Amino acid sequence: MPPTDFSGPNLKIERAERHIAEVEKLLELYISENLRIFTNRRWQHQAIKQGRAIADVKPHKHLPTALGDAIHNLRSSLDHAYCILIRTNGHTVTRNSYFPFDRTDWGRAQERIERESKNGHGPSAAVVDFIRDEAQPYPGGKHRLLDLHLLDIADKHQRILPTSVGTYFRNIETTDPKSGEKIRHGHLAGWESGDSNFQFRGVYVKVESDLTNAFDVTFGRGQPLTGQPILKTLQAISNSVTEIVGGLEKLA
Repeated sequence: MPPTDFSGPNLKIERAERHIAEVEKLLELYISENLRIFTNRRWQHQAIKQGRAIADVKPHKHLPTALGDAIHNLRSSLDHAYCILIRTNGHTVTRNSYFPFDRTDWGRAQERIERESKNGHGPSAAVVDFIRDEAQPYPGGKHRLLDLHLLDIADKHQRILPTSVGTYFRNIETTDPKSGEKIRHGHLAGWESGDSNFQFRGVYVKVESDLTNAFDVTFGRGQPLTGQPILKTLQAISNSVTEIVGGLEKLA
């Protein structure tokens, strides 16, 4: 027999990787814009001249939508793989055929699978064992697949996924362009307060510490991954989904 066609799940993962690349570019843009604001004296001079504040900027408005698209495609790849494995088991797919998750424990998910299998709509026992033991799509699972599932539900049906923005400065010096008076500031940290975390008006700003890690974007409050860095976490989940889909393909 020819090998089972798993191109659908893999294409979904490829599409997710493109969205992850978009997320990465938008984060790089966010950082580069803030670096320009706080390191470019010419830009600051123009801002002072025009009466504008020297303030950190938020990420691009489409960062959350690119994030949501990546999450949706990763989640969909699991559904596609699961449906393929139902068919390779000689069963039929229904509108209720989707990768099994449970918000409490695996027991309820397995009961649903067994019920569907008795009605001719389930995968093989080997697939079920793999999902239970390796994929672990339940609270505390090692691949964080339940978090992926809950984020996907929120993004599709409830709201655009919120993100949180942090700005951290150490050793700041502000200079009055008229008097030349300098004021030194120690550690300053801001977290999602209005349009910007910091605003300086009528003064030049010099940050003496390394700004490479001064600007941070994480999953927003009220989400399963609250406070975790977006790009690093998203890449880790993508790697996990790729691993799980590859393991499922071997069982086809």
